Amino acid sequence: MTAPKRSLPRTHRATNQSELAAETHRFFHRRQRQPHVVTGYIKAPHAGYILDE
Repeated sequence: MTAPKRSLPRTHRATNQSELAAETHRFFHRRQRQPHVVTGYIKAPHAGYILDE
């Protein structure tokens, strides 16, 4: 069983647009260093249509 997915802890939720932009940038920057996570998103059953040709 895998752990539940959480993108941001409750204590780091953005309260305005600039904070949201910064949090989004950090989120995607972390994912660049985690290719296995990105692969997991793409290979998930609900995203199978992405790989259909």
